[in-house]
Amino acid sequence: MPDRHTADTITDDALEALYEQLAQANSRRAALHRAQIALAEQAAKDQSALARVRQMADAWEQRLPDTIRTATAVEAIRHAVNGDTRPVMFEVSARAAKAERAVDLLAEQYRALEEQLVVVRSSVDRVRQLHQRWDADANSCAHCHDGYGNPLHFPCPTIRALDPKEAQ
Repeated sequence: MPDRHTADTITDDALEALYEQLAQANSRRAALHRAQIALAEQAAKDQSALARVRQMADAWEQRLPDTIRTATAVEAIRHAVNGDTRPVMFEVSARAAKAERAVDLLAEQYRALEEQLVVVRSSVDRVRQLHQRWDADANSCAHCHDGYGNPLHFPCPTIRALDPKEAQ
């Protein structure tokens, strides 16, 4: 694990890198969330199609005349629903299983991104607590000083990096 910055040691570049990581994590999280929704919708459609095939097999067996309905066709449908590898029907259940695995993977990645987001936000909060207006001079940063020991004007470069609106 790389060295962790503290509020005392973080530089503007490191803080900017944290914000870039936060933006990337948010972007990945949003993409994963959209993919998770799409996969869940597809899984629901596949499950619905599978239920419809089961209904059709039952209805076909009960309602169609013997000249149209054959035991072999009904059995083929039932076998397919139960996982038979015949390509005509097996594809539906394979897609549903694949979609479920993908949704599980996306959910795991989403949780990991949420955890990363908490860490990044916590780091930013610690930096904000350190870079506040100085009690002795409200126009100066309580933490930042130039090379001669003079306090820097508030908002300091760190706060301006965190809040671009402050830079104006």
